[in-house]
Amino acid sequence: MDSTPDFLLESQVLNSRPLLEKVATRLASQGVLKALEGEPVLALQSMLKVAPIEGTNVIELEAKSEQRLLVARLINTTIEVYREQQVLAG
Repeated sequence: MDSTPDFLLESQVLNSRPLLEKVATRLASQGVLKALEGEPVLALQSMLKVAPIEGTNVIELEAKSEQRLLVARLINTTIEVYREQQVLAG
């Protein structure tokens, strides 16, 4: 696993509250979060698993829920929002 601080920080960013707040806002605007109970960001965080793959610079994202549409949209939207932040950060 690449244990450089930057790589580890990026893996934490993917499951961070600020990023998932943006993800939740986007998913809510698509009507995907209607069935979630409780606080949406906490619910999304509990569904999302972020794990660096040992010996690589690859981070695996996995989401688990009975709502298949939500799982697919959660992974895709998380990646989209993360990439948008990276572009803005330069």
